[in-house]
Amino acid sequence: MPEIDTANRFLIGVLGPDVVFMKPVPQRLSADDALLLAAHLVAMAEVQRPTHRFEDVLKAVQNA
Repeated sequence: MPEIDTANRFLIGVLGPDVVFMKPVPQRLSADDALLLAAHLVAMAEVQRPTHRFEDVLKAVQNA
């Protein structure tokens, strides 16, 4: 299994209470890039102490 690339290629960050994109996200992503983007979004959002845990939101989306 290849090493997981964790680079923040999409330049996701936190600015005050918001999670921000520092550059536009491509309209098409590979499955690996989509997971990387999602992981960075989750990591940044969790710093902001959201109302729901990611695992709960993921389960709700998967069951929708």
